[in-house]
Amino acid sequence: MMEKNMFADVLSKELKKTQGPSSQEALRILQDFCEGVESSTDRKVLCRLERGYLVNDGQEWRPMIQASGCNERSDEPSYVLLRAYVPADGWPVKLSTYDAPMEPCENAEKLRDALQEFLKGPSVVEQIRYLMTGP
Repeated sequence: MMEKNMFADVLSKELKKTQGPSSQEALRILQDFCEGVESSTDRKVLCRLERGYLVNDGQEWRPMIQASGCNERSDEPSYVLLRAYVPADGWPVKLSTYDAPMEPCENAEKLRDALQEFLKGPSVVEQIRYLMTGP
């Protein structure tokens, strides 16, 4: 008979403890962000949420954009729009953008506002516009 693993017991108890609000709300907002990029470009620019590194600020999520191309070329390069660090309990989400310091968003409203402001940036608009053109 196998002995009980004390490490598994400790971790199992910790994982069963209830947490605060989940990171799911923040991830839904980031997914909506990607869907907004795609729909505003008539799907000429694809956007997907890609998991990055797990760091002290939380799980890194990267909205990746890519020109769709006329025949869905798989070799088309993709680009990181921004980085969002989402802690397990969801808040505060920290955004890392091109030319601004890390921005903490304490709730869903602030995250939505920050993402909307980001999309107004001239370099972001130009990058997306560039990906919309092509063969």
